[in-house]
Amino acid sequence: MKNEPLAHPAEVGGGLLAPGRKARWRRAPALVGAALTLSFTFGALSTGLTATGSAVSATGAAPLAHAVDASAVAPFAMSGSASSNVVAQPNGQPSVFVQQGGTLWNYWYSGGILNSAEIAGGGVVSSPVAVNQPNGSPSVFFVGAGGSLWNYWYANGNWGAAEIAAGGLSSTPAVVLQANGAPTVFVQGPGNSLMNYWYIPSQGAWGAGMAAPPGTTFSSPAVLWQVYAGDAPSVFVEGPGNSLLNFWYIPSQGAWGAGTAAPGGSVFSSASVLAQVNAGDAPSVFVQGPGNSLLNFWYIPAQGTWGAGTVAPQGSANSTPAVVAQVYAGDVPSVFVRTPGNAVLNYWYIPAQGSWGAGTVESNGTAFSGPGVINEPNGAPTVFYQKADSTPENYSYVNGNWTVGPPPDAITVPPGTPYFTFSATMNEGGSGSGYSAYINGHDNNNDAVAVGIQSDVTDPSSNGQPYYVWELVQNGNFSFAYLGAAPAGNDSVTLAWWQGSNTAVFYEGGTPVADIPISLTPRLFFSVEGDARQNGDSVNDVFTNTQITVGNNCPTECGLFGTWNTSQFNYYGLHATRTNGATQNGANFTVTGTVSGVPAGGDWGSYLIAGIAMIPQYWHGQ
Repeated sequence: MKNEPLAHPAEVGGGLLAPGRKARWRRAPALVGAALTLSFTFGALSTGLTATGSAVSATGAAPLAHAVDASAVAPFAMSGSASSNVVAQPNGQPSVFVQQGGTLWNYWYSGGILNSAEIAGGGVVSSPVAVNQPNGSPSVFFVGAGGSLWNYWYANGNWGAAEIAAGGLSSTPAVVLQANGAPTVFVQGPGNSLMNYWYIPSQGAWGAGMAAPPGTTFSSPAVLWQVYAGDAPSVFVEGPGNSLLNFWYIPSQGAWGAGTAAPGGSVFSSASVLAQVNAGDAPSVFVQGPGNSLLNFWYIPAQGTWGAGTVAPQGSANSTPAVVAQVYAGDVPSVFVRTPGNAVLNYWYIPAQGSWGAGTVESNGTAFSGPGVINEPNGAPTVFYQKADSTPENYSYVNGNWTVGPPPDAITVPPGTPYFTFSATMNEGGSGSGYSAYINGHDNNNDAVAVGIQSDVTDPSSNGQPYYVWELVQNGNFSFAYLGAAPAGNDSVTLAWWQGSNTAVFYEGGTPVADIPISLTPRLFFSVEGDARQNGDSVNDVFTNTQITVGNNCPTECGLFGTWNTSQFNYYGLHATRTNGATQNGANFTVTGTVSGVPAGGDWGSYLIAGIAMIPQYWHGQ
């Protein structure tokens, strides 16, 4: 399942099905009246080069989407990276753009869920790069068929599109915002020249010019906007003989300066660049060096020369580096590269030591593209790369560790007393490819929320290890989120729901770990559930001391009714069994069994493979 092609994080929320997952709910035999059961797979010398060119009209949808009020635009000193396919949404969560088989896709987080939409259905040749417009909406650039240059931008709930240049271009572009907030784009041009295209809001057209002549540019450019050095762009490319060349615009002359930042034999990738905040925003450039080393070249304004150093030895880097500033460490650089073995490494500068720290982001060899990176609102980096199937993988730095997915949002616990609270101590166990343990609450309108622990060897988030997870069905749409590793043994979990704010909160012990938007309509039903994935898999879950408080219109709509039903909801060899004498609160359960009888090719994504115990809310005498 995917969103409509024009969907975007600014207007689309959760409730989407992740790739490879299937929403799974079904009506079960009536427990009381028309009770609904929902079950889930929860599972330094320079010469002047005169700029040439003129304004050109863009073909396609109106390019005036880029028009901005310059007085409202903040400086962009830190902008610039050859690998900037990741931007921040207005809420700070990442949005990433990737080329997949000649198409352009956008992936973005909403409520902890990675959503996706196809933006361009074909003709995408290069990797995309993106920049946020001053209003916070993304603008994306790529080289298309025949060496054309294309721009897609998001505005008013739709994607606009325009062809900027008709042909002759041959690299991934680089883009940065000008002082007026409009984009300026650099790309390798005919004969290994460096071309520049800049948007002119007052004309609704693109200017075009050659920033460096043929024979100068042998890679994708990297660009930095230098606020304190003429308020103009500075561009870096791999030059002849694997040198590093720098071209910078001189507004007072209307010309480009040129210089060599590193000699031949130094550069074996496109560059990435970051401003040195403690050196007048002078550039610091990172490249793959000889023998897959990682090199750094930085400009020293007081000397008018370039410093050079090795960040990582040979055998470390096999991609264009990606770099961000460490927000809470003096804005010094943190650099990410793919290794020759398709792992992802991180190197960060430690000013007090004058040296580089090193760590591993991903060690399993799943990175098949160079990384892209931005900082989360809390200052910690989040990294994306493409896997073998071209879909993106995301790692975020959380509490001193790299974890799959985005960092958790701040948890909102609504005020007042929840409409229901459902707690239990669970011990998830089993064998085979997948198994899980959940507690859930649902209504009779296809809406449900569940929290618990799942182990699934087919899911890259957990790699078969037990992970806390929440899942919900709302209006027939299924969504879920892995929250982190669950310890072995007994785990105390609580699910609470506030009717007024339509919010559920998942507690691990007494600590809230997720808030989940969910609208429910009482009367409600509660269940403990164990699942296994496919034929031959087993589950061995234990639930103890289940406790439920529910209702606010007492006595007619409060508490529980009857006893736990463990006989009607057992499927494909799995069975729920109450193991003590408590008929309502305090009841203990096991869910055990080995899956058998599932039709060939079926699994818990297509069939209800579960053992379930269920009890309803007391409702007007029944």
